[in-house]
Amino acid sequence: MDIIIYFMNCDNYKDILINLIPVIVVACSGIGAIAGYGLKAFLEKSNERESRKFNRKERQYKKFLNLALLGFFDGWKEKGKDREFIKELNTNALLYASDEVLKKTWNYLDCFDKEKKDFPEEKADEYFKELVILIRKELIKLQGDKTKLKPENIEIRKLNE
Repeated sequence: MDIIIYFMNCDNYKDILINLIPVIVVACSGIGAIAGYGLKAFLEKSNERESRKFNRKERQYKKFLNLALLGFFDGWKEKGKDREFIKELNTNALLYASDEVLKKTWNYLDCFDKEKKDFPEEKADEYFKELVILIRKELIKLQGDKTKLKPENIEIRKLNE
């Protein structure tokens, strides 16, 4: 209130501006500091949320690919992993996997269905590689990057039994 009375007693506008500028600068600095702190806190929270999202998806997809590999690939098969993979696909994966990943997974599984003539088992490796690429794209996109790998760049090595 004293500031208003002081400015009302000034004789010319030049004195008012000279005395008002430091007040405005201090006020703007304070507002800027508060806004900067708020923005920093928001960005940190956003980055933390994105990091948790990436880590969760990465864990889910690692399990998914491990089950796909151990459930169906000759030389890698472990008893019961095929059933575990189907269970993961029909429950959890429906919630976290992208549409493209789900479609490619169903194509992959069709290769092992003896009744499906359109999806020969020889194409299983091809579909698995495409599935890996889709998952890589999705995970790497969460980090703001892109993958340059193509299905033909991926080698699936099978164990000799």
